[in-house]
Amino acid sequence: MILEKLNKHIEKQIKTYPQHVNRISSIGFPCKRNCVYQITHWNEREAVSPDLQRIFNEGRHQERAIKKDLEEAGINIIRQEEPIWLQEYNLSGHIDGIIQYRRSLIALEIKSMSTHLFHKINTFADLAYSPHAWHQCYTAQIQLYQFGTGIKKGIILIKDKNTGAIKEIECELDKSLCRVYLDRCKDVMIRVNKIREVLKETFQIKEIAELDKKQDREDYHAIKYEALNAIEEFLPERITDNGICNSCPYNHICLPDEIRKERLALWINTELEELLKRREELDSSRKEYSVIDTQVKDAIKEFNSDDFMCGDFHITVSRGKTIRININRIDE
Repeated sequence: MILEKLNKHIEKQIKTYPQHVNRISSIGFPCKRNCVYQITHWNEREAVSPDLQRIFNEGRHQERAIKKDLEEAGINIIRQEEPIWLQEYNLSGHIDGIIQYRRSLIALEIKSMSTHLFHKINTFADLAYSPHAWHQCYTAQIQLYQFGTGIKKGIILIKDKNTGAIKEIECELDKSLCRVYLDRCKDVMIRVNKIREVLKETFQIKEIAELDKKQDREDYHAIKYEALNAIEEFLPERITDNGICNSCPYNHICLPDEIRKERLALWINTELEELLKRREELDSSRKEYSVIDTQVKDAIKEFNSDDFMCGDFHITVSRGKTIRININRIDE
């Protein structure tokens, strides 16, 4: 009963809103075609699943929790969620916050991720060259927030959703990198305006056509088909990264069925290969753990005491038909 209400509440949060400008949070998406679709085809964006909506919600919860921890630690966060608008580039966004540290200002961006990804991200380059599209968006975000506020130093705080561990990734303002993103903004809007013009003319024809008449209906469909071909000319070229394409919410309108099926099959094989590699890594770790665990417990069994300390560890031994050993860190 409670879960049903909660699920309905999550489903109500799944909404698609019109987008009229470039967004700092997504302009770093590694496919420019996607950036154009965000504005021209926002209403055709594939709706997120309830599970993905929960992940988004969890990210917002984690952000609030980190900000609270920072403030309780005496770190002064000012200008939280401050809007940034770069009119020349039709670019907007909201910065998570700005830290006032001694006499300096630091742009702050907060992210959370699973343990598996958390261990892979240790530097700004790890995000910039990550195979995951949203990681590449993070690098654009912090750089453009720094550019928009004029702050030279930025920090991305990354939290492990599973353990609560936090990493600090520092980055200096790179104006040449920002220029790449800003040039992209200009190119996107040039394409958007051309596509809008085509769509406007098509809609105007539809309004004056008498679609109940066979000839008018056929003429309109022919004009619409020509418009779609014209739009295709203004769209950036498709990329060939299967992982990114298959995680894109516009792939159902971007990729013809035959291309999508072909890429999906290849992506599944690639993804499976990555899982197999990770399985191999974990298997070797499991074997090493098993060997060390046996050595530790054999040494404890030979020890005379059943309750003792060893460095930061508290060890208790229950001796009966079987020997049970509990090992706990003192801070636990």
